Amino acid sequence: MNRVPALWISSVAATLLGLSTVASAVPVRWVIMDSRFEDGGVLSGTFVFDADTRQISQWNVSVSGGGVVAFPPFTYDEAAASGVYEGGYGNPQDSVILQSRTSERQLRVTPNAAFTNAGGTVPINLNTAQDHSAGLECYNCGPARIIVSGNFVGTPVTTGFVLAPSISGNWYDPAQNGHGFQIEVLPGGVATAFWFTFDNAGNPVWINAAGSIGAQTISMDARRVLGGRFPPNFNAATITTPVWGTLRFAFTGCNSGSVTWTTVDPAFTASGTMVLQRLTSIEGLACP
Repeated sequence: MNRVPALWISSVAATLLGLSTVASAVPVRWVIMDSRFEDGGVLSGTFVFDADTRQISQWNVSVSGGGVVAFPPFTYDEAAASGVYEGGYGNPQDSVILQSRTSERQLRVTPNAAFTNAGGTVPINLNTAQDHSAGLECYNCGPARIIVSGNFVGTPVTTGFVLAPSISGNWYDPAQNGHGFQIEVLPGGVATAFWFTFDNAGNPVWINAAGSIGAQTISMDARRVLGGRFPPNFNAATITTPVWGTLRFAFTGCNSGSVTWTTVDPAFTASGTMVLQRLTSIEGLACP
């Protein structure tokens, strides 16, 4: 009786089953941090990038401040802008390019090193070829303003992670210990957030927000509550709730995420992004 060598069998099996033995990489949500334009404008937001397919998705990047006559505040999200990851500007790495769907306004931002599915911190390339042509915002492509600072901070998106009531708790940025968010998931696919923070003059402030829950994001409208006094001097008739702006939370897992904000209140920085880490959780609400 002929016997097939065990080594040959194992080799064939490895070939036939090779695809199932390769770990499936997960995309990364990249946060644009501490980024500014040469005119003092601010660039912040997030997008998801899959290094295997070299595709971007879920972009939500806001620009504000600086030369607001030529560049009024704008959010490059999937509704307002198209997005690609491509080269063509003579740089070692391709660029994230976001194009307004209703005008010639465009944002180009390029990493200094390759994005990988491991995430991490990657500096923005501040000296792209052809006179900064892949590190700016422009209108086809002038007038233009050049990006002069910033980093990408990436966290792998947890496969199959879906927001649930267990996301409730306190969240903060460890690098900015001293302010943060209390998030609570309510019945009916709604969540609230209270941001205990400060304005640009150092005054303590709390910002109240509520919005609908998506698969991995929560978009909220935010307001402030003004005109109150400590009891017994509280008078409900003096309370006002002016619009503050918007908050968009994006979660990559049970204990990690980010928040992007835009505000119309001149007492605060017009837009920005923070990386978030869970600080506390609710007893009895285990996050898978």
